[in-house]
Amino acid sequence: MKKIIVATFFFIGFLAYSQNSQAQAQIGGGLVFGFDIGTVGINVRGDIPVTDEIDVVPGFIYYFESNINIFEVNANGHYNFDAGDTVQPYALAGLNISHFSYDTEILGFGIEADGTDVGLNLGGGINFDLGGISAFAEGRLLLGGFEDFSLTGGVLFPIGN
Repeated sequence: MKKIIVATFFFIGFLAYSQNSQAQAQIGGGLVFGFDIGTVGINVRGDIPVTDEIDVVPGFIYYFESNINIFEVNANGHYNFDAGDTVQPYALAGLNISHFSYDTEILGFGIEADGTDVGLNLGGGINFDLGGISAFAEGRLLLGGFEDFSLTGGVLFPIGN
């Protein structure tokens, strides 16, 4: 699993360095609420323009659950709709790798479990240009073994040129 996370961040760096679009790559994050999981998490993501309409958006989510370790690695594509300069709605689709693990004790017996699953992300959101930084709000449905609906909001900061 660590190899997948490291490879994802190397891929982010490569795309940010080699992107040719006039739009600027961004990095940032925010808060996530997973409705089926029932807990809050943090989101770290990149936003790498490939064309005027398409962005590659890799990300990592860690949920704050007291007894269970839950995290996701996401590789999404955003299709940006032309709506003006300040507000940018988008549709998203992509791949998700979710992992959970826990270690607890019940009646003196230690219980350990973990699992990893691959799923599909579908959803949409809106980017708001705030003059130098961007804010975003997004809804995402995760289809697969770890099915969930989540809402995410946060900020993105420009990187590079």
